[in-house]
Amino acid sequence: MKQNIKSQLFSIGVIFIGNIILAFGVMAFIVPAGLITGGATGLSIALSHYFNIPLETGVTILNVICFIMGLFVLGKKFAFTTLLSTFLYPAALGILGNIPWVATLNTDPLLAAIYGGALTGLGVGLVIRMGASTGGMDIPTIIVAKKLRLSIAYTMYAVDFAILLCQMSFSSSQQVLYGIMVLVATTILMDKVMVIGVHQTQVMIVSPKYMEINDMLQEKLNRGSTLLEALTGRVKKPIKVIMTVVSNRQVPELHQLVGQVDPNAFIVVNQVNEVKGNGFTLTLDDIPIVRFAELGDKE
Repeated sequence: MKQNIKSQLFSIGVIFIGNIILAFGVMAFIVPAGLITGGATGLSIALSHYFNIPLETGVTILNVICFIMGLFVLGKKFAFTTLLSTFLYPAALGILGNIPWVATLNTDPLLAAIYGGALTGLGVGLVIRMGASTGGMDIPTIIVAKKLRLSIAYTMYAVDFAILLCQMSFSSSQQVLYGIMVLVATTILMDKVMVIGVHQTQVMIVSPKYMEINDMLQEKLNRGSTLLEALTGRVKKPIKVIMTVVSNRQVPELHQLVGQVDPNAFIVVNQVNEVKGNGFTLTLDDIPIVRFAELGDKE
């Protein structure tokens, strides 16, 4: 119970930080440089230009409307994940907008596009990584994609492009080009944050001496393994494939140990972004090692 509460508090904290970073990127770089961007922020910039509506007010109105749409169309569970961002993000915009040094932090439009896009992507990525949503235009985009059975990613790009078009009428060609840089930087950083984790290495080993190699992994590297049933492609012979995940630093040692058992072993190495479970987020200490020799004795 306590662990669950800690996990929820941690998620709320990360969502809070993500929204603050998102708002800071907008108010410190994008807005002062007069750049254009997508999402609810971009649409609010257009509303601010045409109707003189304060940016934070426009974002609040759009977020509330989209939140109500999500509540009725996508359900209470989805709407709940957007509740905090719906009000926190525009509030952060209003607070940061009243801090004088924020708007004067940078005067270079190129740096504004890079840092503004990066901070936007970082903030949105942190929120989504916690299983939440930043709300805003994401909600109608998801609704349209589901109703028309379209790709959510492509639908989001189409919506962002349409929002950019709304801002092009009062933006210079230079602002438009910088605005595209903002979206590119946002997408790159968001994707990086979404897959961030403790990088590990997945290793697949094919060898007739799989029993010795498997026991060696358990005893000398203290890594778990999984034996997969496979069939050789040339002679159609059934074989066992050892799959394991080790830290990057253990890869040279693994190559050396496998080479000592079978110099002709076939080894495939892949980088993985995140690993959870026994040996990584859970300990292997309480799981006894059962050797193949011991299985033979029992039989």
